[in-house]
Amino acid sequence: MFEEFSPVSKKEWLDKIEQDLKGRSPAELDWEPEPGLRVSPFAHPDDLPEPPPPMLKKQPGLQWLIGEDFDNYDSAEKLNEELLQALSFGLESPRLIFTSPRESSSIPPLPWLERALKNVELSFITPYFFFAGASEEELLDFIDFLDSLYGKSDPASPAGLRQHAGSISVGTRKAALSGSRLAKAREKLPAYRFIRQSIPGTAREGIVAPMQQALHDAWATFGESQLPLSDFNSLFYFQLETGPDYLLEIARLRALRLLWANALDQHGLNTEEEQAFLDIHLRFPTVSEQQENPTSETQQEIINKHMIAAAPMALAAIAGGADRLTIPPAGNQTNA
Repeated sequence: MFEEFSPVSKKEWLDKIEQDLKGRSPAELDWEPEPGLRVSPFAHPDDLPEPPPPMLKKQPGLQWLIGEDFDNYDSAEKLNEELLQALSFGLESPRLIFTSPRESSSIPPLPWLERALKNVELSFITPYFFFAGASEEELLDFIDFLDSLYGKSDPASPAGLRQHAGSISVGTRKAALSGSRLAKAREKLPAYRFIRQSIPGTAREGIVAPMQQALHDAWATFGESQLPLSDFNSLFYFQLETGPDYLLEIARLRALRLLWANALDQHGLNTEEEQAFLDIHLRFPTVSEQQENPTSETQQEIINKHMIAAAPMALAAIAGGADRLTIPPAGNQTNA
């Protein structure tokens, strides 16, 4: 495909743009986020000191998972139907959310879960599980159940596709499990992440203070875990939302990755192998927020606007270094 397009210098490109602007200077379109800082929308490889490296999937930061949330299904069969359909469309990392209490726990009965996950090849994907409440002993029973499902994987399937990676989180707890129970879980599911640090808000609500607090809390959680830092990092991930401020979100996410890498480097870890894991969700105004700030737009017009906005928001998340990205459905009245 690329052979069909001959190289174009920045000067030739800007000359063409100026023609399209009918004599106006492209500099008039520069973005000025604050006094003294101007950003041109016309970036070009000629601006770089050397050609950019090719975008290969093997490079760190270019592998990301397509996520989708599945929230509180009453019917296991309905959840299974929608899971299989989403997987057929390319979903890589479903997150199953269970917040409805069943006595003291929100973990559904295991036979119900087995029906919900029928024909779902867990070893080919990276499933996330969220429970509003559950004891550590109940989580261990659930982990035994998952381990049994992984044991039923088709032995003829390509070994390179089998990864057994995923995540389990509970309510507001940073660590779903602790101590000896965490050690047991790691034996069963060694590629799962059980420790989560949420960062509230988007770049619009603030960057420095929320990030400082999140890093402080993450480091405190590491101290409480009494694990070697490399082991802790393999179990840990950041969960955060991104908003419509394209360049600020890229800078925010890259700053988070860099700060975490510096912390790991200071403790002697190889930051080419040990990196932050970012689970990112695009943030759109909820229905209640829309009602607080009413416009003349119809609900369909709002949905259409969010569908258009989702593309640059997703691009900002990927450029910032997302490892997993969830884009809420445009027609979802809760999220979009």
